[in-house]
Parts: sequence; structure tokens; C-alpha cells
Amino acid sequence: MFGGVRGRQSGVNERVRAREGVCLLVREELERFVKEWKEVSSRLMWVRMTLGCERWVFVSAYGPGSERSDEERDGFWEELSSCLSEFGADESVVLLGDLNARVGEVEIEGVTGKFGVPGVNDSGERLIGMCSELGLLIGNTCFKKRLIHKYTWERVAYGNIENYVFL
Repeated sequence: MFGGVRGRQSGVNERVRAREGVCLLVREELERFVKEWKEVSSRLMWVRMTLGCERWVFVSAYGPGSERSDEERDGFWEELSSCLSEFGADESVVLLGDLNARVGEVEIEGVTGKFGVPGVNDSGERLIGMCSELGLLIGNTCFKKRLIHKYTWERVAYGNIENYVFL
């Protein structure tokens, strides 16, 4: 139980400060619709639900930042793409979490809207490519929001010191 809802976590050891980990929470009244949970890795997990006659899969992911090794980032994107590829065409897939990706504000038909944040990073390019291959839409780029609602934090470096500015 997590504050009145049920859920699972992956990749978090309660005795040690976590470096990574994901969690999915389901309200108690929806718990009976859960068909399967899977903790794929410390950065990836999903829950499959049947709601009425519709099949849904909710995926929680935490992508490595640019400070991580190329091998770690490559491994994450391969694992995520492989995981998402396993779901059936009759299932609606919702990918949630922090992918440390910037996909820019240029509209890509069927993949991104025009309301993203300026600039594209490596993870953003990977996300765009994966979504294009799998027929997924990056939904939060399709809705106009005030700039302050587009960021959760920003890293600002001063010499050898990094500060995190929460927005």
C-alpha cells in the first residue's frame, strides 16, 4: 500500500539510497482489473489491465541521463523498445515516467506535436525514432502549455558545481 493505493516498485532497495527505480500505483477500486504486473528492470516495469472490453498496458520508465555511460543508455533504449514491441496490436500502451528526453518543438506527423520544448537531445532522438517505429505518439507535445509547466527541473552548471533549479 502506498497512501491508499496499491502498487509495486522495481529497482529500489529500501535500506540503501536509490540511484534509480520505478513504481506503478493503481487505485484500489481498479485493482480487480489488473491482469499482470512485470518488473522488467530497475528502470522499467508495466501493468496490464482489462477495462471493459479494452486491454491497456501502463509502462513506467526512468531513462538514464546524459551523464551515464553510452552502454547504460544504449541498454536502456534497447530494453524499452523490446518491451514495448511485445505488446499486442489490440492493447493500448501508455508510457509514463522520466525518459530524460527532449524531443523539440518541430511537429513530426503521427509522432510529435508542435508544443514541445526547444532543442533535441540524444534521448529525444532515440524516443522519436522508437515512437516512429512502433506507431506511438508523444502526447505531451500535442497540447499548448505555459513554459513553466513544461519543465520539472533544469541543470545549471557553474564551473565544477552543478545546481538543480526546480521549476
